[in-house]
Formats: sequence, C-alpha cells, structure tokens
Amino acid sequence: MFEGSANATIHDCVLRNNSRYGLYLSGNHFDIQNVVIDSCVAQGFALQSIPSRQCALKIAQESAIPSIFRNLTIRNCDMRNLFSGTYPTDPESVFENFLMVDNTYDHLQTYWNDPSLDQPIRFVNCYMPETPPVGEGTVVGLTPQFDDEIGFPWLSPTSPCIDMGTSDPLTNDQEDPDTPGFALWPSQG
Repeated sequence: MFEGSANATIHDCVLRNNSRYGLYLSGNHFDIQNVVIDSCVAQGFALQSIPSRQCALKIAQESAIPSIFRNLTIRNCDMRNLFSGTYPTDPESVFENFLMVDNTYDHLQTYWNDPSLDQPIRFVNCYMPETPPVGEGTVVGLTPQFDDEIGFPWLSPTSPCIDMGTSDPLTNDQEDPDTPGFALWPSQG
C-alpha cells in the first residue's frame, strides 16, 4: 500500500497473497509498470450500503498529471471488484497492456451505485475476461496460453497476449539486460 501526497514509482515486482487490496495507491502521480498481482482475497465488509472498495487495484489520484499503468498482470484474485477509482473529477486512468485471468469478482470496476460517480478508467491493449466500459485494442475472453512447462506468469510462444497482439513498439515488454532477446521478469513476453 502506498498512501501520501507524493508520487509513487513501482516497477518489476510481484504482489502475492495480500488481503483486501492487491495494490492500494493514494497520491499525486503513479508510474506503475511490470507488476504481477496474484492471489489477493477480499475480507469481510461490514458496510453493505456502499460498494466495497476492496479490489485488486485501488487508485486515489489527486493531481491532473496523467499516471502510467503499464504491463500489469492480475491473476487468481477473489475480490468484489477488480478496480476502484475515486471521483469523476479526478484524471482518467489509462491501463495499458494489462493481463487479467482466473479472477473471481462481481464487478470489473467499483461504482458508487452509478457509473458516472466514479473515476474513469480506459483500457488500452488489455487482455480481459469481459468488455470494459471504455477500451481500445482490448482482447476479451480468450485463453492467454501460459507456457506448458514453466507455467504462470510466462506465456507460450503462440500466446495472443504477447505484446498484446500488436506490433506497436509501445506495447513491447522491457528487455532483460542479463538475457537479451527475453522480457524482463515479470513481463509477459
């Protein structure tokens, strides 16, 4: 969890078995890249009159500076919601090159009983279980084809998720400096 009025940079990490939130961000600007959120589980929620804010990724951004959310994998999370924002007046969050698979949830994004009352999230070149409210170049409902031998989070060479199935260099994963030609772990390939 990161909370404060500053900027946060989180790169190249795995967050596993967290309760209530996979990653909770509160601050001015975020640069979140190359992160795996795995096996996070919601806990009891007493206030049933409002939506649960427990989710795989919680964003409370307080400035107009666009944040970066790129190359994230959310897998095997059991939450009421996968994502939660703050208010509709906050800047739109853009999620690029996300891979979401094997999650259990009620809602893709939390809303305060009305979609117009929550922070907008736009999905670009994501691999998702359902069609998002706003998205472009997003693949919905196919199997990501993890590698048969080494398994999650590595994709097979024929996976439709490699670089999100596009030749745009902006979707390419970071190269591992120790192993040229291979993606920097936990990138997807």
